Amino acid sequence: MATSGRRHNVNKYSFEEKVEKRPYTKEELNNVFWQHDKNRDCRLSRKELRGAFKELGAIFPLFRAYRALRHADDNGDGYISEDEMEKLVNYADRLSYRYFPVYTKEELKVIFNRFKADGRLTLSKKQLEAAFNDLGSSVPSSRADRALNYADQNKDVHITTEEEMDKLLDYIIKLRYKNTIRQKQQLHFL
Repeated sequence: MATSGRRHNVNKYSFEEKVEKRPYTKEELNNVFWQHDKNRDCRLSRKELRGAFKELGAIFPLFRAYRALRHADDNGDGYISEDEMEKLVNYADRLSYRYFPVYTKEELKVIFNRFKADGRLTLSKKQLEAAFNDLGSSVPSSRADRALNYADQNKDVHITTEEEMDKLLDYIIKLRYKNTIRQKQQLHFL
């Protein structure tokens, strides 16, 4: 029986789906780095490199940014310019970062709906913390506070309406949580 690249093992909690883990292509690495050029000056600072390495999944992104500058910054100005980008991409390619797709809005909705208590339509701060913990947030309490401040329109400290839920999901999508195998196992697809 062919499963078109997916594996569904039924357990008492959820279905498992194998997530594609593949190396980044050099073009994808290039795009990740340029997405972090926040001030659009066509060069990458150590801070911008740190953000890019964090997105790539580096354990110590500041260290990787420092090493990338040492490796690819030919003119020693403390920035990676367009001329030095090829060396940076080759450096990152040798580190073999693996690509994990980011969550879609539908997948995030499934995750957050799992934390609604007793079929109610609201999400409390505690439930948001648990959901952010499942997503892999390093500080789920702080992330839940920020999410409530962003999405809670009526300031009742709960996500209650569909508009608030949409706003919450838009906020989470901006954070670009990676869809790793551990997290994918917790999704409940039917």
